[in-house]
Amino acid sequence: MSFFTQFTTSGGESPDVTRYFLSSGTWVAPTNGYATFLVVGGGGSGGAASNNNGGDFATFATGGAAGGLVLKRAYVTAGQSFTITVGSGGTAVTRSTTGGTNGNPGGTSSVTATNFTSLVAGGGGGGSAATSGSVAAATGGSASGGDINNVGGASGAAISPASGPAATGGGAVGVFSTGFGSAASGASLTGYAISGGAGIGGDTGSTMPNDTVQ
Repeated sequence: MSFFTQFTTSGGESPDVTRYFLSSGTWVAPTNGYATFLVVGGGGSGGAASNNNGGDFATFATGGAAGGLVLKRAYVTAGQSFTITVGSGGTAVTRSTTGGTNGNPGGTSSVTATNFTSLVAGGGGGGSAATSGSVAAATGGSASGGDINNVGGASGAAISPASGPAATGGGAVGVFSTGFGSAASGASLTGYAISGGAGIGGDTGSTMPNDTVQ
């Protein structure tokens, strides 16, 4: 997940400098001034399922949840060194010949330094999968240490009121507030039920049997 530091001197006379970190590293403040830190945790990967015949009937899987988001504006001093840890997205999984394979959680991203409150954006939970019963939603990543701390959006649960297949999309990063999530999905006896992934501006609608489209 990307991380950036935007730097301006206290007097505002220097141009803004933006640094993006797509992998872990170190940033050293070039002079005294204010820096804005944006930290995002890695998203979880979704689950995958297949029934005894290698097909989709009677399979239930949920998408991965989004990582947390932390935003902080802080005064830094020349030479102050910041350790940047960038959490990776959850490793994708493939469905086996039969049964469910759970997704993997995303990694935690953070910014730490001496005499500095650590900024920590937790990774989103991995989705789950099964060939019977209901499958729980994945939990969004935590967020702490910033001026803004937004928990990542969760995935929806895949619910089994009968024996048809059901799947849900993933959660979204919380840009404006706690991240929006994918809605629950429930399979009817004869059809598929699949909810899409959430966006930064809203949840998805429910696909439970007999629900009105939302």
